[in-house]
Formats: sequence, structure tokens, C-alpha cells
Amino acid sequence: MERVQFKEIADDIQFVSRRATKDYNIGNRSGKKVIFEVLQLSSLANKRDIVMDVAEFYDVNWLGNKDFMHSPNFETTLENCRSYPIIIAREEGSNEILAGAIIKYDKNNGKTNPYFPVKHAKYLSITGILSKKDTNYKGLGKKIYEIGLVGASRYTEKHPETKMMIEIDCRNKPSFYALRRALNSIRQKNLVGTEHELPAKIAGYYEIINDEGDMVEAPTLVLEVELASKQIDNSQEENFLSFSREKGVPLFVSLRKTLHSRLESCGLSATVEGKDGANTVRYYPLDDPAKCSIIKTRIRRNGTDLGNDRIPTGEHGRGFIGPMPRISLNDDYTREE
Repeated sequence: MERVQFKEIADDIQFVSRRATKDYNIGNRSGKKVIFEVLQLSSLANKRDIVMDVAEFYDVNWLGNKDFMHSPNFETTLENCRSYPIIIAREEGSNEILAGAIIKYDKNNGKTNPYFPVKHAKYLSITGILSKKDTNYKGLGKKIYEIGLVGASRYTEKHPETKMMIEIDCRNKPSFYALRRALNSIRQKNLVGTEHELPAKIAGYYEIINDEGDMVEAPTLVLEVELASKQIDNSQEENFLSFSREKGVPLFVSLRKTLHSRLESCGLSATVEGKDGANTVRYYPLDDPAKCSIIKTRIRRNGTDLGNDRIPTGEHGRGFIGPMPRISLNDDYTREE
């Protein structure tokens, strides 16, 4: 992401973060005031160890099904901090991160992303959304989704060709429902206009196949949020994604069968195949994604998410030697040693 574009997106998200901070703390009864902000525009960006703190936050707090999030190591975290706006939540007066998410930008010019193979698309995505595992604060993930979506909508006012794409493991009910609650909050609080919403639907799903023909992870939903607000539409019907384990059938295959059959009602288009290294990515777009509204979709996991918990690695970069690259976007940046 170019620095000018990086700063423009970060400024839009920071503007929304300030308003979200006021809104969240009106009903906050959990403790101290919670601050939402863009990491690279915050005082934390001046800390020499901040990248290590972010890497540790993800390593220590993501202990669920390891398929739900590819927890970043120190090198990936450093690259994310230098390349993309990161939304964080923290207690006022504290440097401890309570929640976070990364806002990425990409475009399908020349090389097309096999996970979102829409020709010539320019798109933002919200990824790596996570809350501290033992926090007393409620609804942090929902609020960060809300900030990311409304901030992206502001950016799209100047760049109307930009889309919003979000990838979620088909069983990741907590993340999917946090997004649903954020979309409902945007409606109820008129955050993008009176009686307006950001229409959101399941655009399709993808699966990753290795060179032996086996699925390497569960099918992943590709969700698209329209960033130009529209009048609220309550006409969609309820949609249920109810998964289960089939005896004698590999779990990922069973999940694919269920997902495929449920989404056929929205019309599955021809499969689009791409490559990611040695793996093949098969993307299944929907002909009529509006029939699969995110707000109207429910997920029933029935235990299909259990038994694959992630173990922390302890790789936070604390042994990093040498000058730490600057991540601050502030003009008055001064490194704290």
C-alpha cells in the first residue's frame, strides 16, 4: 500500500474510531474508559517494542481452532504494521492491547487474488480480528468491525470503485456473528445515513486443495459488504448453515458438501481455479448473492469446530537486534526507547 493511500485510509478509520470511543463508553460498565484508535496514529506507535507487543497479543490470545486464523509471527506482524492500518482497543492510560484488526487494501490488476478472483477489483478487507481472551469488556470485536466498515465507507466516498471483502472460516461463528452485530448496529444507529445500511452478503466460498487432491483446511466464506449505503432492506429470508460430522467422511469434505448444498439456492456459478504456490484454490461464486444476506444467515456448528486448538509459539521477536523500523504515521513522531 502506498504511503499516501495508507495515511488516507488510516485517517478515515481514526475519525470513526474517535466517535466509536464515545459511543462505546456510554454503556461501558466493565471498568476504565476504552480507547479505539489506529495503532500507527497512536502514542503506542512510538514504543520500540510495539511490534513485539502486537505479535505477542496475537500469539497469546488466539487459542481457538487454528484454522480460524493464521496467527502472524513477528516478521508478518512487522510487515503488517508497516503496510496496513491496524485498529486497536486499549484502556485509557494503559499500553495493553485489548483487541485488534488489520485493514488491508489490494487490487486485481495483472495478478488476480485466487481467493477473490474478481477482475480488476480494488478492495479493502478486515482480517485478524481478535479480542483479549480474559477481558471483561464486551463487544470489542463487534465495535472494531463497525469502525472498519464505517471507516471504509468514508474512504469509498472519495474512491467509489473500492469494494470490501472479508474471509471467514465457514464454522467461525464468533467472527461471523460479530460482523452481523456490527452491520445491525450500523443500521440501528444510522451511522451511514438515516434508515440506511451497508448491504452485506455471502459472495461465494473457496477451498484449498494440495497436490494430492486433499483439502488442506475447511471451506472459507467470502463475504462482500457494499460500501455505498442503501435503504434498509428486510425482505431477505432466513438462511441456516448447519454443519455436522459424517461418519466415515473427512471433516473438510463433509463441511464442503453441506456448504455447497446450502448455497445452491443462491445459484453457484462456474468454479474459478487459481494457484497459491503448490496448492490449487477453487472459488465458487454465487449468481445471486443478495439471497444470502449476512444479517439473515445463522451458523450451527454442532461440534465441527472442536479438537484443533492452537498452541502459542512464544515467537514474539523479543530477541530482535538492531533498529526497529518506524511504524508511526504521525509527523511529530519521536521514538520512545
